[in-house]
Amino acid sequence: MRPRELTEDLKALPDDVREMARGTEDKLQEATKDKPTLAWALDFRVVLTAAAVAILVSLVLRLAGLGFLLTLLLFFILFGGLWYGISRFAAPRAHNASDETDEPEERGEEPGEQRESEQSRQAS
Repeated sequence: MRPRELTEDLKALPDDVREMARGTEDKLQEATKDKPTLAWALDFRVVLTAAAVAILVSLVLRLAGLGFLLTLLLFFILFGGLWYGISRFAAPRAHNASDETDEPEERGEEPGEQRESEQSRQAS
């Protein structure tokens, strides 16, 4: 490769990186629309919480005398498990039929209040 071709390739590199970043962003947007849990899992607060807890547990284990490599392995296992667990537990869920049968207190309503649909069902 000649120096002239190399400099032209290097000048075109930022444009290629921008194009690749746009494509990646579009694919990520499509994936988060298809799977809402993915958007929640990629939330910075979820990742930061999982990392902080995994670091603290690993630090305690290391100070307790566990070997470095074993502590590092446990850190990665804890981080992955916590990240998965927090994102699955905290992600908003789709509305399902069991929500209709919940007690009024569980729905955040006062015990005497009823939904219009429940009132119309009872009236007929």
